[in-house]
Amino acid sequence: MVPPIRKIICAVDFSEYSKEVISFGSILCRRLEAEMVVYHTICDMVNPLFGTVESRGGDIGRKAVERAVARIREMAGGCPDGWRPAVSFGDPVEEILKQVHDESADLVMAASYGLSGVHRLLAGTLVERLARTLPCPFWVVNPKTGRLKGVEEGFSGIRKVIVGCDPDMDFSRVLSYGRGFASLLGAHLTIFHAVERPFDGEGPDTVSGCYGEMQSVYMERIRSDILLKAEAAGVDMDCVSVEVRPGFPGDEMVRGGLGESDDLIVLGVRERGLLTRLFIGSTVEAVLRRTSGSVLIVPRRSETGDRK
Repeated sequence: MVPPIRKIICAVDFSEYSKEVISFGSILCRRLEAEMVVYHTICDMVNPLFGTVESRGGDIGRKAVERAVARIREMAGGCPDGWRPAVSFGDPVEEILKQVHDESADLVMAASYGLSGVHRLLAGTLVERLARTLPCPFWVVNPKTGRLKGVEEGFSGIRKVIVGCDPDMDFSRVLSYGRGFASLLGAHLTIFHAVERPFDGEGPDTVSGCYGEMQSVYMERIRSDILLKAEAAGVDMDCVSVEVRPGFPGDEMVRGGLGESDDLIVLGVRERGLLTRLFIGSTVEAVLRRTSGSVLIVPRRSETGDRK
């Protein structure tokens, strides 16, 4: 069962992908019996001569809001009842965070068509910024899925839900969302872990033999640890597979049949230092840039409810 989701915010920027986000959100709301808010942020228009904000007040601001609402209604015209538009002015990420707080939203949806290289290093993308800051789960829709298969089939056709985990951390919350959506979609659940550091021969119960044998035993121990934690979380292991591979998580999550257009990848997110993130990146950001499937990002929380 999916953790309670009563309200979903679909963030749109009126790009060519916005209609897919609204359609995916509408299908999910119908299945979860949730309310949908289709939200757009109008970036402030600044007077180039005086540097003053001109778009919020008076007729200019009112007409800008009216145009945005009309555009939302046009894009969501085929959606059933149970949704409403919302518009505000300002920085998109900051305003979406405010909207999530004001609406007590349980899930945010948006499309990913991110930057790469120097542009991403300097500014990042809206989706990556949201992934690092949202206090609620964040479903990143890959528009290619809806374009290639049709939105209804693209959503219903999700065949595999892949939960990325770190056995050294508590991944029960991430697993609960992955298990819930796998059940909702009738998809197979795979729990995945990539071993970044090769076996170094240290630690208790060190095995003897050639390096390849020691590495295999080491990875099997990790797999057994994941199985035990999944069973403790109440997962029916007859319906789940566990996969452990050597390599970097951001690479391995989208290789060898994982991260395809009919997959949903579920990942936990944790904060990292700015310099570390700029030069090394993160698993979430690497997967967002490379996968052809959708990604559900679940913030990890501490015992006090704060995100880790």
